[in-house]
Amino acid sequence: MSLLMKLFIIALMVVMVLGRRLAKAWREHCHRKKLTRRIPGDEGLPVIGNLYEYRHTEIALSITVPDNARILRTKGGRILKMWLLNTLALFPLDVQMAHLARGDHQGRRVRRLRAVGRTWADIQVSRPCHSS
Repeated sequence: MSLLMKLFIIALMVVMVLGRRLAKAWREHCHRKKLTRRIPGDEGLPVIGNLYEYRHTEIALSITVPDNARILRTKGGRILKMWLLNTLALFPLDVQMAHLARGDHQGRRVRRLRAVGRTWADIQVSRPCHSS
């Protein structure tokens, strides 16, 4: 077997292993996006999430996120959602949402995310619309 053939086989194996891992990570990411789609907040860009918004300085997150939370709170928001790469960050803005986001210690993350999404949908349905 020639050296070129061996290198080709090794490269093919590496692509297969990395491809499976990337496919699994993508499926998990899509599943989390599906679970959190009812929670208000920007979905961000694929793969990088909301990091593009906070790219300017190291302190941008410590300044911008609280500002966004204050603005959302004045508009009646109860939870701030943002994606940092493949990680979901939830910032509850009131006590009820903090308890829901934290969840019980026996439950799984999926059940907690579904509970927060359902609660948010119920709040939006029961809240009267104000027209200006």
